[in-house]
Amino acid sequence: MWLKYVVGVLLLANQQLSAQETLTFLVASDCHHGTTYTGTPSDHVLRVNKECVEDMNRIAYQQLPGVSERTTTPRGVIFTGDLTENNENQEWSAFEDLWGLTGEKLLKYPLYEGYGNHDLSLKSTLVKDAIQARNNRRIGLTALSFDGVHYSWDWNGIHFIQLNLYPGGYGDPDNFNNTWNKPNHSLWFLQWDLATFVGDTNTPVMIFHHYGFDHFSMYAWGNGGWWSDQERENYYQQIKNYNIAGIFWGHSHQFAQKKWRGIDVYNVPATQYSNKSGSYFVVHVQNGQMTIGLRRCDQTWQRAFQKKISYAKAPTAKAITYHTPLKAPAPHIASISTEIQAPKLLTNPIKDQFTVHIFEPNTALELYTTEGKKLQTIAALPLGIHTINVRTLISGVYYVHWKNATAQGTLTVLKN
Repeated sequence: MWLKYVVGVLLLANQQLSAQETLTFLVASDCHHGTTYTGTPSDHVLRVNKECVEDMNRIAYQQLPGVSERTTTPRGVIFTGDLTENNENQEWSAFEDLWGLTGEKLLKYPLYEGYGNHDLSLKSTLVKDAIQARNNRRIGLTALSFDGVHYSWDWNGIHFIQLNLYPGGYGDPDNFNNTWNKPNHSLWFLQWDLATFVGDTNTPVMIFHHYGFDHFSMYAWGNGGWWSDQERENYYQQIKNYNIAGIFWGHSHQFAQKKWRGIDVYNVPATQYSNKSGSYFVVHVQNGQMTIGLRRCDQTWQRAFQKKISYAKAPTAKAITYHTPLKAPAPHIASISTEIQAPKLLTNPIKDQFTVHIFEPNTALELYTTEGKKLQTIAALPLGIHTINVRTLISGVYYVHWKNATAQGTLTVLKN
């Protein structure tokens, strides 16, 4: 036990020291392996993506445009989705053969990819399943979602979170293409991950997902949007009290730098176009300042912009970077004090109400926030299935404490 404590303290101290070191990483999006453009050769997309990889491999020790800083060797490349055009085997093989995972293919750095809408379909979960399998071999992860798809890691005192398609629960039924356009409970993972590894430390956080804050992401030609206003509100409620240094998204194939509800957000351009070289972000952090260079794959810079970032307070236990990724609990996980059968949630995540099956007579329920504030007491319930109204609660994670004559325990619920 003493040895484990010492190791933990050393890890925390090293993370604090690393915040003073320089860090370079790259952010790319929308390589769309398998797509074709009218009037271009069939291998056009593969060739322009290869051009981007080769430029990334040369980016170390480059002068950033308009500033005094130079890049260092990138720690990795973060990808914000649409790796394939149609979620098919040949396209995924082309992606893996070019971009690799740990620097073993043409790209010489570790890769941290997420999937986009083109990587999903009703007929197959090919890309999502492949990312889940790759996460078992991905370098330096801190945490995985309960299903192994979403993940987080730490570099130099900054916490990184990959949420794939977008932060959400089941997916809003009014969203465009809602039959397969699902966020796979990424909001649950985000809330758990921030509470577990960031807490009140003020650690800077960077978040990555496919849909974002451009007009196309939010409105999809007037067809309900790829994600909804309510989902963005739920997202904001989960991150508003943390030190969010930046949110990066793809999808539109365009560059943008703007504020969303006071948070700096960045639209990552595509690595391929029909009539020009692709682009990507070169992000360099040094002495509390982040520089983002917009780089074209033809070896030219377009522009750069800077912002200050603040680092964590004194180290706490929540700042540990685990060598083996910690796995998040599933949304329906219950903590039970005895082997007696606990109440079972029949709906989770929930919206306006949740349904619970009571197996022991006279079981009382109490609803709490994650900070321990009691919100609601439900009188002792008889055996059977009961529906509890929670319409007035904001989106987030809540605890339902249950108690009867022989046992007690806690259920965790996520309200969308």
